[in-house]
This record gives sequence, structure tokens and C-alpha cells, in this order.
Amino acid sequence: YIKVDDYFVYNDSGEYGSETKDFVNYTPLKLAVQVDSLDQREEEIYGMPSFNFGDVFIGLPHIFHTTSVDYGLANKYKGGHMDFQLAYSYDGEIFQRSLREPFIKRGTPSDCSYGMISCYSVTPVDDYYIFTCNVTTAQHAFKTPYSTSMIKSYKLEKDRFIGLEAIGGEAVIKTRGLIFNSDELKINLQVPYGYAV
Repeated sequence: YIKVDDYFVYNDSGEYGSETKDFVNYTPLKLAVQVDSLDQREEEIYGMPSFNFGDVFIGLPHIFHTTSVDYGLANKYKGGHMDFQLAYSYDGEIFQRSLREPFIKRGTPSDCSYGMISCYSVTPVDDYYIFTCNVTTAQHAFKTPYSTSMIKSYKLEKDRFIGLEAIGGEAVIKTRGLIFNSDELKINLQVPYGYAV
């Protein structure tokens, strides 16, 4: 229950997230990330592992999507899917959510990752990050004798967290004002069937 370098502990109410240096006085809990009006009906966050990537922190909020089948009150936990999205933070405490799309998509009904995909380990190896995930055919709280689960790893190049793709025709990238922390702007650009100016 204790992360020694930061002194994270459970507080008296059993909630995780307070900090202490003397195990007597605790800091108040802080809201790190939450669901909002951009999420679908009854979706909720089932935890969010976070990892330090250079000067920023990446969070992987696990999103539970309820099923369209009417289980009555059980809709909040039975038969839904689970995947995870991306969030980011500059201080490791308060996270901003990015696109409301799965970072690694679940598979089709014939794939082992159809029911749920959860990631709890990210390991840097050379020029890649290895995401170690738990995948299962079973929907949430709805296992069958034919359900299967496995550990699956995904590989991502370190500079490929977010990208843009133009699907036919010309494309223009426009941003808000940006502040750069270095003297050079570097852009990874691939234009196999066109040009960039």
C-alpha cells in the first residue's frame, strides 16, 4: 500500500491518493480524471494506470461501455465491453483526456480481445514501448464455459502516440498557438503519394 518514493498511502477512509511524510497528516484527495458529457451514456472509468514519458505523463483510462441488452439494474456491470483511451498530464496529478477512442481497439467477435482489453504495464525497449495487456473474449461479469483470456503485448514506436492521416485529397494542419521548449520544430512526415509544403 505504500509507494516509498512518494509516500502514497491509503487514508482513513480507505481511498487511495493522499500523500504524507509523517503518516499523521495527509493531503486532500485530488480529482485526476473523470467521465464527462463527451462520454456515452453510463460509461465509467475503471481506473487509470499512468506512466512517465520524458517530460509528460501518459494515462490509460480504462473505459467500461455498458451493453445494449437490457439487464435492468445489472446494466451497470453485466455484459459490457472494456477498453482504454489516452490521457496526458504535465505534473502527474491532473490529467487531460484526449480523443474518446480506444488507444488499442478490441477485436472482432472471433478475436480473443473482443470482450475486454486492459493494459497495466508499459515497458520501454530500445525505440519502442511494449504495452502488456490482458485480453478476454468474455464481456464484463458475463463469462461462459467458452470464454478465453490471455496476456498479449503490443509494440509502439516511441514517437507515435498521436498522428494525423489525410484520406484522399489535400489536407491542412492548423493548430492553436504553441509554445516550443526547444529551438527546432521536428515533424515526422510520410507522404508516399503526394507532397508536403
